Amino acid sequence: MHAEKLAKDTVAYKNKLVHNHDAMEQTALNRKLLIQTADNSVTYITIGHTKGLYELLKSSPGSDSPLTGLELVTQKVKRWVALGALGASNEEGVGVKDWNFFRNNTASYTDYLIDHFPKPTYLWMQEQRFLLENLSKH
Repeated sequence: MHAEKLAKDTVAYKNKLVHNHDAMEQTALNRKLLIQTADNSVTYITIGHTKGLYELLKSSPGSDSPLTGLELVTQKVKRWVALGALGASNEEGVGVKDWNFFRNNTASYTDYLIDHFPKPTYLWMQEQRFLLENLSKH
């Protein structure tokens, strides 16, 4: 089933948004939600591309908070859990780059996050679990 069909079926799914242009911009929404939460209480989950988290980390202070995105994440986020990594879902057990982390022009965002994310990072791929703690250089 196509996402557009799901989005337009507001009766069945009780959603109010049909188009992305009706939603708050992602970085602004991320910042707003983090500001409202207790320190070190958020598990940030990515199920797809890493660009949104990258843009949050790179965001500047604004009228919402004097903190940069990196400072907000450091203060509010406890861990990052991501669907995507190197999977070995082949007979040879060889690591295979997945779509969310390496394809579709997302590799540069993923590289930056792996190098700079200030909290423990848990990467999941299919049936396998990769635990990468304290990957940041901080």
